[in-house]
Amino acid sequence: MSTTHEDEQAIQTLIAQWARAVSAGDLDGILACYAEDVEAYDAIGRLRFQGLEAYGAHWRECMAYCNNGMVFDVHEPRVRVDGDLAVSYFPVRCGGENDKGEEQVGWMRMSSAYQRLNGQWKIVHEHSSVPFDPMTLKIMEDAAP
Repeated sequence: MSTTHEDEQAIQTLIAQWARAVSAGDLDGILACYAEDVEAYDAIGRLRFQGLEAYGAHWRECMAYCNNGMVFDVHEPRVRVDGDLAVSYFPVRCGGENDKGEEQVGWMRMSSAYQRLNGQWKIVHEHSSVPFDPMTLKIMEDAAP
């Protein structure tokens, strides 16, 4: 049986692998991090995505917005493990370049739940959000960690 520290390190490694795949636009690499029955609440698009196929289609659509490359910088991920379940949470700088080569990025908040499945940690739930002003419903573009 692994120790909590070993599990935390394994999840930190999974987060880094996932972030590299996102930055590289590697859809297969991204989807390899998720469980088949993942449920995700993304900051873009529908209220929720159920299952790997639906979330994969959403990832493909999101990557099309960043056809000049994607910026995806995970900032100081925190991980908590209890048995075969774990959570992580962190800010992430996300965006890309427009057709003029101008960077269009902002900070989001991410939380993920993991489950050890067949000896491997997989993301079973993901939630990302963007801070906004509730009075104007406008995104707070200056939000940063």
